[in-house]
Amino acid sequence: MRSQSFITGLGCISNAGWNLAETMERLYSGSRSPKPPNRIACQLEQDYPIFEVSGLAEQANDLSVFFAETAIKEALLQSGWDEKTLREHRVGVFLGSTAGCFFNKEDYYREHRDDKSGDPSYIAQVLLKGSIANRVSKQMGLTGPSFTLSNACASGTDAIGLAAAMVEKGECDIALAGGCDEIVRMVYLGFISLMNTSDSPCLPFSKSRKGLNLGEGAGICVLESPVLVRRRGIKPLGSIEGYATVSDSYHITAPEPSGRGLRAAFCCALKQAGIKPEDVAFINTHGTGTIENDRVEGRVIADIFGDHIAVTPTKAYTGHTLGAAGGLEAVIATQCLIDQKIPGAPDYDDFDPDCFIKPKKGNQEISGNYACSSSLAFGGVNSVIVIGRES
Repeated sequence: MRSQSFITGLGCISNAGWNLAETMERLYSGSRSPKPPNRIACQLEQDYPIFEVSGLAEQANDLSVFFAETAIKEALLQSGWDEKTLREHRVGVFLGSTAGCFFNKEDYYREHRDDKSGDPSYIAQVLLKGSIANRVSKQMGLTGPSFTLSNACASGTDAIGLAAAMVEKGECDIALAGGCDEIVRMVYLGFISLMNTSDSPCLPFSKSRKGLNLGEGAGICVLESPVLVRRRGIKPLGSIEGYATVSDSYHITAPEPSGRGLRAAFCCALKQAGIKPEDVAFINTHGTGTIENDRVEGRVIADIFGDHIAVTPTKAYTGHTLGAAGGLEAVIATQCLIDQKIPGAPDYDDFDPDCFIKPKKGNQEISGNYACSSSLAFGGVNSVIVIGRES
């Protein structure tokens, strides 16, 4: 493998589970449980199910930070690091998020709008706290680079790609990289108003698909330099072999119909990894369950990898976790490579021929050392990472 950035720890939290073991068990079992919102108060003519993380207080605060910290704690435990020994190295924190940046401050905005009694210093306090990544760095006493990336639904993927590049360039020895996001009312109602939210469990690549279900949580990878891995004498879980991000320059929400941006992102990431399409064992698709997104993604994947490439639409189990999606899906893809199997579609098999690709119903055995994880985001962002398995 060419990588200079190895994965030594994985952690996640979502509706599918509070840790990686619970998450994989849920995915491999084919079960899922989207429900109407519990924490969001609103009056609608019909409910739109979401994948909320269960077991939380109804009015929990700073959930995005909590999700990130929960996933980081699990990933560090697996990698063998503790906070004391971490501080002896240059450790960077790279977190993708969308709602967790400012959309979750509705209470202040509403108070200020309604009666002008909101304390203006609150905004200054939020800014002074810094970004999510900066808050995590401060709390853990880390002094490496700190980045919060808000690049729509590609945020988590981009955070991992940037982190891997900085580890390779020697800017940090260790990186905590991925994404975290929470479901808030502004985002929930916003997606409903865009008319791309399903009123039933989402069906990626199905002829019957009607839209997405929102989700929340976090997915974190611990990345380390090869020098540090050798010094510690450990076997990595995997590696980041390639990364690319390309803009469609087309539309704020819709993908460019020919998929030129996603096609270029896949090709660039494979070239950086030094592998061919036939070397890829499977793809963890973006697979939102929206009409155009699935169609464009499916066609591009079939064109590059062939229509029989193994694919897994894991948003069917976690919902669309927005800025966390790329991190969560990278964690899942890495574990699938280790397990040499992927979860299929949970409870449907009426796949749309216009999407070309067909996720299998139920688990599928795979064979190979490489996987891709793709993200198609608002703003025409297309990001892809190539993950390698240590054989």
